[in-house]
Amino acid sequence: SNSDRYAIEVMDLLLLDGQSGMLNRDLMLSQKVAQASCNPTFRRYAGHYELSADALKGQTHKELETLLLGEVDKLKNGDFSAEDLEAALVRAKLNEQGIVESNNARVGHMLQAYMTGQPWSEYIQRIERLTAITKADVVRVAQKYLNKNYLLLKKVEKKTKPPKIVKPSITPVQIDPSKQSSFAKAIFALDAEPPAPETLVANKDYFYSDTPQSALVTVPNTYNQLFAADWNFEYGRKQDPLVCFALTVLKDSGTKTKSPEAMERELSLLGSSVNFNCWDEGLNISASGLDSNLQGSVDFIKEWISQADIKESAIQGALKKVKTSRHQIMNDPRSIGQAAYSYASLAKRSPFLLATPTTILENATPALIQASLNKILSLQYKSSYYGPRKMEDIQNIIAISTGETKTKERPPYQLRKSKKTEVFYVDQDTAQSQILFGWPKRPSNDVDRAVGSLFSNYVGGGMGGLLFQEIREARGLAYSVSGWYSSSSRKKDETSVGAYMGTQSDKTKDAMTTLLKVMKRPIDDKRLAKVRASMKASRYSDRTSPRSISSVVYAWKYRGVDSDPREKDYQNAMKVSKEELQKWINTTMKSRAIISVVGPKKSIDLKHLSSLGKLNKVKADSLFNY
Repeated sequence: SNSDRYAIEVMDLLLLDGQSGMLNRDLMLSQKVAQASCNPTFRRYAGHYELSADALKGQTHKELETLLLGEVDKLKNGDFSAEDLEAALVRAKLNEQGIVESNNARVGHMLQAYMTGQPWSEYIQRIERLTAITKADVVRVAQKYLNKNYLLLKKVEKKTKPPKIVKPSITPVQIDPSKQSSFAKAIFALDAEPPAPETLVANKDYFYSDTPQSALVTVPNTYNQLFAADWNFEYGRKQDPLVCFALTVLKDSGTKTKSPEAMERELSLLGSSVNFNCWDEGLNISASGLDSNLQGSVDFIKEWISQADIKESAIQGALKKVKTSRHQIMNDPRSIGQAAYSYASLAKRSPFLLATPTTILENATPALIQASLNKILSLQYKSSYYGPRKMEDIQNIIAISTGETKTKERPPYQLRKSKKTEVFYVDQDTAQSQILFGWPKRPSNDVDRAVGSLFSNYVGGGMGGLLFQEIREARGLAYSVSGWYSSSSRKKDETSVGAYMGTQSDKTKDAMTTLLKVMKRPIDDKRLAKVRASMKASRYSDRTSPRSISSVVYAWKYRGVDSDPREKDYQNAMKVSKEELQKWINTTMKSRAIISVVGPKKSIDLKHLSSLGKLNKVKADSLFNY
């Protein structure tokens, strides 16, 4: 019922508020499970509550079930502290404040009110209702709803024989991209004044400063008293094979004076979240929460990294999680498809091959982990701040590192060098084939970006795109299909035209043949006109989320421009003629391609693959450096 909803939402935040909570404290920090989560679903007449956990390698389903039900019993018995409830209520307030920043979130609230049958006047009092929830309320709804009447779902790992799916003959449906339903016509006929295109302006929408040690972009938050901060370092596992693993270990570690549980509670009461992300040639630290606790949040991160108390048990727990994750990736068809294309296009620079070998992680010691962490707080970095304060007021606070250790910008992306088309095939006994095409291109210039943008909208363009409509809608040859031009994120990065399909394995040849034919098809005037109209509407309605402005500004600078390029990019794309687009596509389709196919050999026509280019048979294990 609506009267119970608010107590259920607080109960959910008690269990896990995104980063902190009982599931994290009791199960994840202690490495009892690989991952745990919870989620309530509310509908007008019914709903359900989900609790889930991912097993560590060798862990049984019964063990996971027992651990999760143990957390349920704690809720029913009121086995949580006043501090836990306070932290959950702080997170509820933060979530509600964050919603006013986003049109999508605001509309989502309207949708929820409608779907659950709540009067809007009641729904907008959510924060007052949430913060009025007591411990007794949480215990009551836990006892009422988290009873023994639950459905238990288990994911079992074993060899299975994919079902035989009959491949029916399908008569292609004639697609008319200009056709509109009466409802669509009525919507477009409404009298509405188009919004003015957005252009972000320096020293108004954002502020930028740069020193040899660091760069900083600040964005004013005029909505609430929340902050979001990011620190980006050009330093990853390529520079230090253990640094990414060290950050994984840190998540389950405390400091010399505080236990992991104490650190989690402190972060919760600060009303902050802290996350680490790390990859081959970079790492990111992010924080968000109450701006009044910005200083405390930055100090928390510095203390956590510099004073970390790394224990062997934390290393072993993190190692179990990494091994479990890697095992899942190597047995997931979509991941194998991504790894196959990464290998096909980037060769030894594939992210899956640059991963630190498990044997190196197994030999990590507390001293080696601490040494990796210690390097971080001296590295040169780029930072961003979104919040209510001015740049001059937060420059010293936001300085998370000394910046004295210079870092090098990553080398440009270069695609596999070959003179002719190459096909990379991986045999996997799956019901669905994963297919990726790539046509390598030079680093982007303004002409490429303009034509490529028009091409991406014409061929890709979501459900209205050429490939989706002709391959999935008209012929039923793929479950999913898309196409694109990926422009250079940095000035010297090589680029490519790409296309992806996930299809029933025995349709692989037909799907690939059809995709190539569709890509080579002459430009359709009606479709192109619709694409131009759609791009115009997108330009007028495009709005950058305030929290995303700083990353957008840095993207411009990596590209080599100092101000918002969207209007120029849009105007350039609109000037591209039909003939120029057709020539660009024709030139692309005649150039060498990089193709990866993952699927069962019993359904894959290897002669057909060989007819497309040099065929390379690749074993799935060789795609990973685990």
